Amino acid sequence: MRRRSTRHGSLAAGVVLLALGAATASPPSFEELFVPRTLRIDLVQSGTASDHGWSLLRLSTEGAWAGPRRHLLDPHDLGGARVVLLDASSGERIYSRSFSSLFDEWLATGEARQDRRRAMTETIRVPCPRAPVDLLIEARDDDGFSEVFRWPVDPRAALPPAPAPAAHETVVIRPGPPRARAVDLLIVGDGYPDRQREKFRRDAARLVDALLAIAPFRDRQDLFGVTALRITGRGLGPVEPRKGLFPPAALTAFDTFGSPRYLLPFTGSRLQDLAGAVPHDLLVVMVNAARYGGGGLFGGATVFTADGEYPEALFIHEFGHSLAGLADEYFSSQVAYEDFYSPSRRPWEPNLSASARRDALPWADLVDPATPLPTPDLPAFDGVVGAFEGAGYVARGLFRPWRRCRMRDKGAAEFCPVCRRALAARLDFLADRPLKPAGTARGPKERTQFTVERRMLTRLFRPDFGPFAEVWRARRGQTPRYLRCTIASERAYTFFAPRWTQ
Repeated sequence: MRRRSTRHGSLAAGVVLLALGAATASPPSFEELFVPRTLRIDLVQSGTASDHGWSLLRLSTEGAWAGPRRHLLDPHDLGGARVVLLDASSGERIYSRSFSSLFDEWLATGEARQDRRRAMTETIRVPCPRAPVDLLIEARDDDGFSEVFRWPVDPRAALPPAPAPAAHETVVIRPGPPRARAVDLLIVGDGYPDRQREKFRRDAARLVDALLAIAPFRDRQDLFGVTALRITGRGLGPVEPRKGLFPPAALTAFDTFGSPRYLLPFTGSRLQDLAGAVPHDLLVVMVNAARYGGGGLFGGATVFTADGEYPEALFIHEFGHSLAGLADEYFSSQVAYEDFYSPSRRPWEPNLSASARRDALPWADLVDPATPLPTPDLPAFDGVVGAFEGAGYVARGLFRPWRRCRMRDKGAAEFCPVCRRALAARLDFLADRPLKPAGTARGPKERTQFTVERRMLTRLFRPDFGPFAEVWRARRGQTPRYLRCTIASERAYTFFAPRWTQ
């Protein structure tokens, strides 16, 4: 009996151990699923507003993979589409990355509403799988994401990498950490002839310094590795249709969708071929032009003019689009879109909300309970996270979290806390750092409320303390002797008049 009991007990224990082993088995590593190279996928998105789809153009391999190796599945609910790789044998998702396409933007223009047909290319880079996979494109709809394209991919059938463009000049602007733990930024110079070689280096360094001087990039400078690629040859510079300028080797073009200042990569250009020679996470195109213009699509290239008005502010604003999918918060400038945001669909951009209700705000955890919603668009509420009406090209029906963020006003000094959190999360994702759950970027919820004389604000709110402080007037439209203040930081700070202590 004891033998039988022991035998059955051993069998039961073995079953339990197997079950525990299956439950605790770690997912396959990057090295098991992929080779450390890049698979480039060139697609065509074409059709009309009512009937459009995707087609495969080509598959090719490129150099080393620069993206994350631990965060293989995109954790952020961003973008109008996403690319997914499924293991062909198991059907398991082994990689995903969100993005937004230029064609999807075109669908909101008057031209598309006339049921005209267009086609645009889209280049996506993924790690090269070791075994066959199914390539999926999923498009966002009212219910989330739905599959709209599928293609079986055998990596052995991909075209070999194109020869590196030896004639072009590569400059390391900022050495970074090892590629697997870095945010690799590639700056491609468009329209810089040989005689402006030094200007190209100065422009690139100036813009990188401006980026790394503000939060959250300032706090993550050690993640960045920056390389600049100056394209040489003749016929460079942007296409400018209104001036009749069509350089034969143009990489970028103004007047996208008829908007004079909307500057984006020129469809069919060599940009992706050139950029593929340098492994990168993020692509920036710096155009050597004095005309004001720029653009950025989430997951795509950031484009801006280096000598136009406010080049640093323009670059940082457009970089917010490309890196974290931040929405434009202005609503009074002329744009080419018509009803860009559907009333039936919640905006996916982290800094937009279709409702001012506290329980519906994506950034509700950053809103103080005393802040009125909707929040009055008055100077008294500068620096307060709330719900300010007017954003996403419309004055009514969409709400932004701050009065004057860099996504609304090029003269704003900083990104708002909501945008900073989204940018920081995306940088941590690209650098394979541990990811914070949503709503934890500001630290503990402990708050201390107090009153302080206005003359003491300069000493109290030092520059290094500013990101953790929110100040507003006790009554809007008045200038009281005292201001009500709320502080939330990673550590608790308490103010004792006439000094404050940690």
